[in-house]
Amino acid sequence: MGLRRRNRSLALDQGRVGLLKQSRFPRLEIYEFAKKVGVITPLDARERPDDLRAHRDAFCAAIRDYNARGAAARTWTVQYLIRHSAYHMLDHAWEMEDRDLSGGS
Repeated sequence: MGLRRRNRSLALDQGRVGLLKQSRFPRLEIYEFAKKVGVITPLDARERPDDLRAHRDAFCAAIRDYNARGAAARTWTVQYLIRHSAYHMLDHAWEMEDRDLSGGS
């Protein structure tokens, strides 16, 4: 499927949850992106939904704090960190859509 349709549902079925766990996104988010704004979370937090939610809440709060202070996210601007994180997540959503393990069309 070459074209990526924006209006396609991104609801996760069991096959897609497996792909998400295998993807590098949670690892990059936790180890690479979040530490740029001082959020340090163990990698195994991605296996526990409550811990992952707490990590993402802390990540968003840190981004807001850095932005309000006008501080850089280490070597990146806060705006670049937001853009890069969002694109990375969207890219993985497209990968899951392209693999579509549900058998639907």
